[in-house]
Amino acid sequence: MIPNNLDKYYQGNLVENIRKLRKSRNIFIAGIPLGFVCFGAGGALAGLISPAFIALALCGFFLIPVSVITMGAKSSKLQQLNVVLANADMVKSQDKVMIYQLTNGNDTMILQTVTTLQKLIDNGYLEGYHIIGNIMIAKTSLGISEREAREEYLMLRFGKTDGDNNDGFAAPGSLTDYADKTYGEGDTATKECYYCHAVLPADAVYCSKCGARLDY
Repeated sequence: MIPNNLDKYYQGNLVENIRKLRKSRNIFIAGIPLGFVCFGAGGALAGLISPAFIALALCGFFLIPVSVITMGAKSSKLQQLNVVLANADMVKSQDKVMIYQLTNGNDTMILQTVTTLQKLIDNGYLEGYHIIGNIMIAKTSLGISEREAREEYLMLRFGKTDGDNNDGFAAPGSLTDYADKTYGEGDTATKECYYCHAVLPADAVYCSKCGARLDY
């Protein structure tokens, strides 16, 4: 949800920082036609062998690519920040939200989204909320436990809870599967969850600690 190069925009007022970024981006958008005007006018008058017109043409020549590159970079950041703001406002409009709902079901974005949400909590934009087990973000006043959040997640996303695994389905973050067993070098095959770094059996489909789907 958020790359590290956007960290500075989470300092202070997020909405105001986005407004400033948009204003800065618009300046470079205006720089593109201005560059063409300078290059065209300077080039047309360069035959007068005037240093001023030659300088004008060179200024336009360099202004065009600089404006295009900078505008593109700022537009990319602005697009990402607008997504973050939309997700944050979605959270603020509700008492609790599942993290996977903010990633549109993309499990590979869970850790990044949790990191972003924590930044917004720390800077006060999501004041009064906290993250529960990388599964849910909810108002602290609700007092939701990690187990309750996990059970709700399983039921909402998969229609089953930790007690419903009679068909061999490995529910994500199951509190019963592998809960008391550790896996190390002495075991035949293991793998590491790339979200929480828990050591799991090689055939695990979901992490028994954080609930992430393991597509490897």
